Amino acid sequence: MFQASGASEASIRNLPPSAVGDTANFDTVQFAFENKGRSLPAIVEQVRDGSTVRVYLLPEFQFVQVFMTGIQVEENAN
Repeated sequence: MFQASGASEASIRNLPPSAVGDTANFDTVQFAFENKGRSLPAIVEQVRDGSTVRVYLLPEFQFVQVFMTGIQVEENAN
């Protein structure tokens, strides 16, 4: 298989510590202050329930869990 020189190195991204489970270096208060009221591009990784989602914020792939309030979800009728 032909592969351009340096192609594999160029496709590797360095993820922040929060993307691999280490949140010790992530200042949530400062992040919320800086981004309050802004729309941020993100990839939804998981929808846990009607009011909780886990997302990767782009372009840095910062991993955060978002808790929303005021969400009303119908009960699951079995």
